[in-house]
Amino acid sequence: MQSTPTSLWRALEDGSEEPIDVADLYRYQRYRWLSGESEKLAMPYRKFNLQALLNTSVKAAGNDEISST
Repeated sequence: MQSTPTSLWRALEDGSEEPIDVADLYRYQRYRWLSGESEKLAMPYRKFNLQALLNTSVKAAGNDEISST
């Protein structure tokens, strides 16, 4: 089974949505460090198969496939 890439969207506080760049999913953006922050932010993060993660999540939820829009 071959999957098509899925569009990802982020819900904003005002109720609107904006598209998510897949590269943003691999960047740490949430918390800060007390020391060595620039070094820690520069560290590479492990990439993963996003489509496989989405497909597995959908199967676990009891759906057959992800619908792309």
